Amino acid sequence: MNISEKRIWIFGVANACPLNSPLDTCPFKDIREKTLAERWKYITELSENQIDALITNHKKCLFERELKRTKK
Repeated sequence: MNISEKRIWIFGVANACPLNSPLDTCPFKDIREKTLAERWKYITELSENQIDALITNHKKCLFERELKRTKK
């Protein structure tokens, strides 16, 4: 995935939690509180390392929460 695709991916997750209930520890929580324009500005200013860290964190969270949900 190139940097532009990563930014678009981050922007999508920054708009809403795919599980409809973000955890209090979610790094996207603060981003989601920004206006649409502020979110876009913030995301476009992130380094690729920061973007990769957000993607990794999100995928880990999603996997762990889905795993818990299937074990119930």
